Amino acid sequence: MKKSFIITFLLFVGVVAIMADEEENDPEFVDVELTYKPVKTGLGGIPYPRMPVCVPSASICDDTLLINGIGGDYILQLETDEGVAYSIAVHGDTGNDTFILPSSLSGTYMLCLYVGNFCFYGTINL
Repeated sequence: MKKSFIITFLLFVGVVAIMADEEENDPEFVDVELTYKPVKTGLGGIPYPRMPVCVPSASICDDTLLINGIGGDYILQLETDEGVAYSIAVHGDTGNDTFILPSSLSGTYMLCLYVGNFCFYGTINL
């Protein structure tokens, strides 16, 4: 009885150690805190929401960017003080998009997601 308990305990400790080692090797996605602001439209004036705006989520790991929660067309831009460093128009309705950013980009950028009359933005480091 004592031997089977010790063997079971040692197997359990070994499994936990292996699982902990695997978690350390997985890349970590960092959440990007996004806020929003209304943007001017071609009609003049700034539209204000009549109901709460659902802010999408974004996370980044190395050069992989994940965007969740936008169910339509939008424009993704990476901006610096000098101007726009990267821009892409996204056409889709999946709500979950993955982007591999160019390896030539490095430094701190403002991630801007232009969706309709709103800009969702946050700071990312590459």
